[in-house]
Amino acid sequence: MQRFVLLALVMLLTLSACSTTSIGLRFLYSRFDNTLNERILSYADFDSEQKSEIRQAVDSYVDWHRQNELPRYADFADDLNRKLQSGLYTEDDVLASIRRLRELSDHGFLNSPVVTAADFLRGLSDEQVDQIRAAFDRRDERFRERQKQRSKDGPNEVIDRIVTNVGRIGINLNTAQREIIARGFENYRWRPDERRRHWQDWEEELLAILGNRNAPGFTESVRRHLSNYHAVPRNADPDTDAWNQRNSARILHDLLKSLDPVQKQVLVKRLNET
Repeated sequence: MQRFVLLALVMLLTLSACSTTSIGLRFLYSRFDNTLNERILSYADFDSEQKSEIRQAVDSYVDWHRQNELPRYADFADDLNRKLQSGLYTEDDVLASIRRLRELSDHGFLNSPVVTAADFLRGLSDEQVDQIRAAFDRRDERFRERQKQRSKDGPNEVIDRIVTNVGRIGINLNTAQREIIARGFENYRWRPDERRRHWQDWEEELLAILGNRNAPGFTESVRRHLSNYHAVPRNADPDTDAWNQRNSARILHDLLKSLDPVQKQVLVKRLNET
């Protein structure tokens, strides 16, 4: 799924699949290193020494994440499970869970090799920087194509995809529950093209920094800029981000409260297996 704030409304449902579906944590961890490695390598043609450095950094990060972050996510899932089983949770509790999940994600990213990549990036050739620019351009083009398709399909296609994903973990949402999700999309603020514009600004600034790799302060500039990557859209418009978080909490709260006994039993079972 795209990093789309509104999809927090299925946060508990998707997280509940952590260890039991093809998108679960065990599945992800078994492939996380290869996926991350391949994504980095897709940005430019790296030589054998650079590829080895990338692989070592990725392996080290995955080991760190497994040992330090995975237990945090397990504790988070346990807390969700307790609240769900008790039924004693409010919209504010759901909002707190959304924010906690973001904190976990941010903490993992800020300890990733991406943030400490200044020495590696300083060694890039001009040709490799040009290749990174081309990779950004290709990503922008893919984004535009997706938006064209989504404009044709309308919001129903996205909602159908969410319902399908939730169904894959054994929770079949009914028409009324689908309408709850639809309300979330109706109230969601911040158009995708605005989000993409913020990413493009970030990419252009990174390329400008890479164009001055021998400049004083390069290491600090890279560290500061890469540290902001994970929060580009929300830092650009914090008021809109806060609105969307509250909207997500409201819809997710209503969705969870609407679960029938069978749906709730499946969700509790998935969380117990996490």
